[in-house]
Amino acid sequence: MIAKPQTAPQGVSTSQFERDLDQAVRSARAARAARLRKTHRVAAGITAVSIVFAFNTRDSIDGLVVFGWVVLISLAVIVLDHLASSSDLKRAVRTTEADLRRRQRDQERYEQEEQDREHRRRRQEQEACRDRIIALNIESVTLFESLAIQLEGAERQLDRAEQEFTNHAFAPFWDAIEEAAGALARFDERVRQITAKSSHYMQLIQKYSEGPAPEYSLPPDSIARLRVGTVLAERMRSVVRNAQRDFQFAMIYEQRKTNQILVAGFTSLAQALDRMTDQVTSSIYDVTEAVRATTAELTAINSQVAHTGDAMKAAHSEILDAFAGQATRHDKAIAILDNIQRGRSPIL
Repeated sequence: MIAKPQTAPQGVSTSQFERDLDQAVRSARAARAARLRKTHRVAAGITAVSIVFAFNTRDSIDGLVVFGWVVLISLAVIVLDHLASSSDLKRAVRTTEADLRRRQRDQERYEQEEQDREHRRRRQEQEACRDRIIALNIESVTLFESLAIQLEGAERQLDRAEQEFTNHAFAPFWDAIEEAAGALARFDERVRQITAKSSHYMQLIQKYSEGPAPEYSLPPDSIARLRVGTVLAERMRSVVRNAQRDFQFAMIYEQRKTNQILVAGFTSLAQALDRMTDQVTSSIYDVTEAVRATTAELTAINSQVAHTGDAMKAAHSEILDAFAGQATRHDKAIAILDNIQRGRSPIL
């Protein structure tokens, strides 16, 4: 693997390669020309000295012989230097060309490794996104199932409170009301958790590109059934209001209204009874809007996925297989909510 250079190498395109090579040739030729000029100047100097010597010698024949040898030697030096500089030029061009080709290969290998790293990073990101999508769906179904159980418990306690009121059992009546308020408070807390998970789910499917975005495990029809929580909160307020008309029940309430409700959002029984209906209604509205927005985003994303390859279909199939075990739990929760809505006891 090639180590990343301190500064990323410049891409060596064909035109860039030709320009670099041409520049190298120009530089080599300039150096060769300078060398030849120097050689010519030396040869010319020697020739001039030999001419002066020939004219000043007493024996003209000897002077001409010396002059001739000097000229021949100068020409030989020039020719040999020309051949050497030509060889140097070719060698410089070959060296430069080899260096540029090596740089080009290094750049191509570096870019390929960068692409491979980016592909691995993207793949890991998509796998993490897929795993989180699966986890969010399972977590949402688990919360939805617990919502039904909390409402079922609240309904049971309200039935008990009405019976205790009929029997004039003061303390047991308020015990049942406290239990019902706690169940509704836990219901409200978990509804808000589903709202957050639905919003997070929408963010994940916007990043997911391995195929069709999987449907959220809680469709709008299922969320609509949570409105029965408002019905139970209103029923609790009605039961409490009716009891407060009775002096003895009201006296017990005054003693217990500061009892803490150990659920986030409420500090006391009195606060829970006063604010429960409004808070539950608000939370149900928020989760309904969040799921509606997620469903709309899913529809928009999947409408753009015209064709999916085999790999994408396989990835989508894995997600659907992971959801398969949640359908039974979801349907059981729906049955509980429907039974509460209809005022029947759940079918076990």
